[in-house]
Amino acid sequence: VNQKRLEAITMTSDKFEVPVDGGNIDIEVNYSTDYDYTIPDDYKSWIHPSTSNTRGLLESSKLTFTIDPSDEYEKREGKIYFKAKDEEEVVTIYQAGSGKLVLSQNEYNLTSSEQEFSIDINSNFEFGMDMPDVDWLKENTSKTRGMSSHTLKFKVTENDDYSKTRTAKIKFYDKNNSTLSETVVINQAAIGAVITLDTLEYNISSEKQDLDIDVKSNFDYNIDFQGATWVKQRKSNSRGISSRLLSLTVDENTSVETRTAKIKLYDKNSSASIEVILNQLSSSPTIIAEKKEYEVDANKQNLDIKVSSNVNY
Repeated sequence: VNQKRLEAITMTSDKFEVPVDGGNIDIEVNYSTDYDYTIPDDYKSWIHPSTSNTRGLLESSKLTFTIDPSDEYEKREGKIYFKAKDEEEVVTIYQAGSGKLVLSQNEYNLTSSEQEFSIDINSNFEFGMDMPDVDWLKENTSKTRGMSSHTLKFKVTENDDYSKTRTAKIKFYDKNNSTLSETVVINQAAIGAVITLDTLEYNISSEKQDLDIDVKSNFDYNIDFQGATWVKQRKSNSRGISSRLLSLTVDENTSVETRTAKIKLYDKNSSASIEVILNQLSSSPTIIAEKKEYEVDANKQNLDIKVSSNVNY
C-alpha cells in the first residue's frame, strides 16, 4: 500500500477522452500545499486554461481547460503536468482524429465552350479520385496528393449539343475510409442552335446540275426556297455539329437572263438562320428581237426595236 504524504497532490482523474470537435474538461485537484501546472509547448496550441484557481492548504479545486477542435487525421495526445514541491502528477488528454475533406465548391455550371476549370481541395489525408466514364471531361494536370491543400485542374470539350445540358460527377474519397467522400457535380450547358456556311454565295452555269453545299449545323434545319422553284433539295441526314451536305438539284436556266435564288436555312425553334445565294448564268449566247419584221413608210423616222440578249452585240 502506497500512502500519499499530506503535501501530496492528487487528481480525481488523470485521463480524459475528448471528441474531434473539442470541448472543455474539468480537472479536480486535491492538494495540501501550493502547486503549479505546466502545459508543454507541444500542446499549448490546442490545450488552453479557461479558469483561474485559488490555492490553500488541505483544499481541492476544479480547473477547466479548453480543448480546440482537431484538424488532424490521427488521434492526438497531450499532457498537463501538475507539481507540488517534489511531487508531480500528469494528466493525459486523448483527442479523437478525423479525416478532413473540404472542397471549394460542390457544383460547377460551365458554359458550352471548351475550357479549363480548377477544384480546390483541402484534406488531411491522401485522397483518391474517381473520374466519370465520359470522354468530354478529363483531368488536365496530375499532381501528388498529400496531406495539404491542392488545386486540381480539369478540362472539358465543347458541348455541341443543340439543347441538352450534360452532367458528370467527380468523387474524392479517403483511401483508408471510403465512407468519407465528397462529390463534385459538373454541369455544362448546350451550345444552342448553330448553323454556319463556309461559302455564302455560289455562281453556277446555266446547265442542269447537282450542287452540294457544306453546312455546319447541330439541328435539323428547315429550308425556305423563297420562291425559287428551279432549285430542289436532295435529302441527306446527319447529327451533331459536323460538316454535312445540303444537296440541291438546279434546273437548267433556259432564259436569256441570269437568275438568283436566296435560300434560307433556319431553326423553327429559335432565331438561328442563314441564307445562301445562288446566281445561275443564262443559257448559251442568245439574241432575241421582240419583232422580226417592221413595216415603215417612206418618210424619215425613228424606229425602236426591242431586243433581249445575254451577250453583247
